Amino acid sequence: MERSYGRAFLPIITSAHLANDFYMMILPPLLPLLISTLKLSYFLAGILISLMLGASFVASPLVGYLADAKRCRRSVLSLGFLIYGLGTFSLGLIDTSVELALICVLLGVAQAAYHPQAVTLISASSKGSEGKALGIHGVGGSLGHFVAPLAVGYLFSTLDLRSGLAFLGLLAILIGATLRLILREPEVFKAGKLAKTFTLNLVLLTVVSSLRDVVYRSFTSFLPSFFVAQGRMLLAAGALTSLMLVVGSVAQPLGGWLSDRFGRKAMFNASLALLTLSLLGFSAFKGVWRLAFLPLIGFGVFLTFPVALIYASELAGGGGAGAPVGFMFGTSQLIASMGPALMGWTIDAYGFEASFYLMVGAALAAFVSSLTLPKRNAAA
Repeated sequence: MERSYGRAFLPIITSAHLANDFYMMILPPLLPLLISTLKLSYFLAGILISLMLGASFVASPLVGYLADAKRCRRSVLSLGFLIYGLGTFSLGLIDTSVELALICVLLGVAQAAYHPQAVTLISASSKGSEGKALGIHGVGGSLGHFVAPLAVGYLFSTLDLRSGLAFLGLLAILIGATLRLILREPEVFKAGKLAKTFTLNLVLLTVVSSLRDVVYRSFTSFLPSFFVAQGRMLLAAGALTSLMLVVGSVAQPLGGWLSDRFGRKAMFNASLALLTLSLLGFSAFKGVWRLAFLPLIGFGVFLTFPVALIYASELAGGGGAGAPVGFMFGTSQLIASMGPALMGWTIDAYGFEASFYLMVGAALAAFVSSLTLPKRNAAA
């Protein structure tokens, strides 16, 4: 693959990651508008986020395995952007929560198309330095997470909802078409038997990643709504949310590099301890002081994003990376999908402050679970 791309491959796939994670994150900053327009409760809004993540769970392992087996990874990856485009464009046409639910399912399927294929492409081009390469690749994802709330806040402060979503939808389709033209299929990583993929260590990693993602998905889903409920404008709420997300551009390459040197388990242990303590600080402090903990929360989450992907491919029982990464990523989405609904219900019943302590408990559970991960990067 390196002979085909030269040094251009990593910038290309990192840019694709930026675009993918941007579209993964456009719904949370839109929630305040959708809640107001469709008269949704926080619980129902959380259910809709959960539905999107659940759809990703159903699609991810199957899509990853089939992309390996049929050697159509670039087509699957590009198709995800087409689905993002259709779903985003359709968001501007809805009038009911049922229509919104259908679009959430569509967006969840789109989420399933990128990460398993990207890990395979990167692993084929970065032998011996997969953690470092995935960390650099993670910078794109972090920038996508960071840009999304800012762009949504700015776009919908200058355009009406339908026009803004139409623009974003057409942009996603254009990105998908471009990637289909410039990406190439790797010659390696044939799919193994699907049943052999699911080792005990892969399941343990999936549990840890899932608990981390419960915190991340729940917290970021309602953080913009929390700031809006405090009286801030949508643009300001997006900017404050980005305080947590921007650090991923440093944390992901750092986490990948450190995991190559000190081991995947050590990175999970350290980052999840940081996540637990920083969430506790955010929950305990009030006012402007709590904002100082947002970058630390971001570090606690993002340090292990690239680590989890390469760790999953290492802990599998053989074959391509698509199926194990799809299983880990998709199952994490399923378990994480319970978080926004539970956090939304907690907000409705007890308020935002109680929901933040709920996230502290989930982060602590993730840290304790990470202690069971294997020290060696091997299947078992």
